[in-house]
Amino acid sequence: MLKPLIRFSLLPRTALSDSASTDLPIVDCLVPVLYIGGGQLGNQQEDEPMRFGERVKELRLQRKLTQQKVAEKVGVTVGYICKVEKERLQFGDYPSEKFIHKLADALQCDEDELLLLTDRVPPAIQMRVLERPQAFRRIAELDDRTLDRLLDQIESNSVHVKTP
Repeated sequence: MLKPLIRFSLLPRTALSDSASTDLPIVDCLVPVLYIGGGQLGNQQEDEPMRFGERVKELRLQRKLTQQKVAEKVGVTVGYICKVEKERLQFGDYPSEKFIHKLADALQCDEDELLLLTDRVPPAIQMRVLERPQAFRRIAELDDRTLDRLLDQIESNSVHVKTP
């Protein structure tokens, strides 16, 4: 089984922009990339980064959808879908959670995967969620009382466990 791993790469702002001219200062930013270890996922080789736009394009092509069709389903322009796939969005244009939800529906894919690729969760949690998505889905479905009991049980067990 493939083990996904989230790493963050520092990319220059200009790499994310269509034009070199902008009113915003040129700054570097962290971009989450999904590394696939131990084999391939789609066209990805081991330790080759999987970015949000690349994954969107891969999913779209797997579903045999055109950029036009995805744009219609999501309610955006073809140009925006193209920018998403090519990782050429301006800082203010980066996909919202609402857009990602619609995109996941249009591509019939896991919304959580797309959210993770857009850095919507802290890196340590991202990695763990990717390793055990069903466990986190089950935890998210717990009511507060059950969740509190689970946390209490975890706390009481950690007191009895010796750490090396």
